Amino acid sequence: MADAVQYDIMLAVQTGLRALTFAAQGSEPIPTITDAAIVFAKSGHKTRRTNRKMPGWLISPGNRIEMQRTAGENKRDDVWYPFLCQLLISDHQHDTLFLRTSMKWLEQACKKFRNQDIGVSSISSNEGGVTWNCEASVVYTVDESQWLKCEGFIGGVELRFGAYEPRGTS
Repeated sequence: MADAVQYDIMLAVQTGLRALTFAAQGSEPIPTITDAAIVFAKSGHKTRRTNRKMPGWLISPGNRIEMQRTAGENKRDDVWYPFLCQLLISDHQHDTLFLRTSMKWLEQACKKFRNQDIGVSSISSNEGGVTWNCEASVVYTVDESQWLKCEGFIGGVELRFGAYEPRGTS
């Protein structure tokens, strides 16, 4: 049995982020993000954990999968899968520490996915289904209360992947 489409997309997002090089900008004393620091979570709200590597990316599903009944064709539906990729950097509530680097990393991630087809096989191998686009936008301080709790910069990239999916169950 194939994995859930949303899980397959999340794996593709993780792979995409791991393909990028997240290095410090200028002379900012921040470590490079490693593959081990690009992880999944069921929810993006629980960001403070002792095993969380910083700096790093936390990838979580968005609030709801959207499918408008008037969108799509006779045999396929337009479905939108949302994700939030949070950039976590321990900045000890300093207003400008690592700002240059974090803005660059958010921009890199956004450009990686914007208007891209990531080719998720669980859709495209299924009766003409295909992932066809990604809307990406950068958000700063996803939740200010979390920033205060974590003592870290929390910005993110919101992603919405569109897919044509065959109607019915499979």
